[in-house]
Amino acid sequence: MNFKNKKDKNKTKIYIPVSCLCSVYKETEKDELKLALKSLLIQKYIPNQIIIVLDGPIKKDLKYFLHETKKKYNIIETISLKNNEGLGKALKEGLNYCKNNLIARFDSDDINMNNRLKIQYDFLIKNKEIDILGSYVKEYNFKNFSLNSKLKKVPINDKDIKKNMLLRNPINHPSIIFKKNRIENAGSYEDMKFFEDYYLWLKCKKLSFKFHNINQALVSMRRKNNLVRRKGYKYILFEMKFTYYCFIKSLWGKLLQNWK
Repeated sequence: MNFKNKKDKNKTKIYIPVSCLCSVYKETEKDELKLALKSLLIQKYIPNQIIIVLDGPIKKDLKYFLHETKKKYNIIETISLKNNEGLGKALKEGLNYCKNNLIARFDSDDINMNNRLKIQYDFLIKNKEIDILGSYVKEYNFKNFSLNSKLKKVPINDKDIKKNMLLRNPINHPSIIFKKNRIENAGSYEDMKFFEDYYLWLKCKKLSFKFHNINQALVSMRRKNNLVRRKGYKYILFEMKFTYYCFIKSLWGKLLQNWK
């Protein structure tokens, strides 16, 4: 899987004013990130900036891959954190380096579908009231892309999204494109392990930001074994922390209004 050199002019490529934001850490696999980046760069409409936060030390092969890829693509920038700070803090730091107001999230082990950014960019240009835009996603097995692929649907309009927030996270995080200034006004990402995005959406909901989901899969997500990751007393402690902060910041109370 080879990337084309930035010196090879490809007139079919159109850069759009969107910054893509990703975080990698010591467990990130080079081949997964390689595939994720390729899914962005092979499209006709590509971002004019890609920010990758190195959340602490990473594997040598991944570090070398990023070094070589940055030489080929000047739209790719890396931000290095000395220690592993966690996804929330890493994304908050990376957000500071994004030059565009429209920020698209992507994960290192996901695949962006054809024209994902163009579809979302056009939607936001036509619907300027929307602050946070997601989509359906497809979940897949990394070793066999077509094996047991499953469509993960979410509520579409702002009212239904906010209503569902009381019960679950109705936003597929790797499919999100949002307005940087609005997210910063909400306090940006925080250190809320397992709930970084959910907590952020609840803060945005409290400020009456507008949500929307596109009813088609724009991202293929690697199916993660959350049953292994999200169990045990440590997870319960993180969940308790999340719930506690939701209550003291009155995030749950506001949601109840949507159930009238």
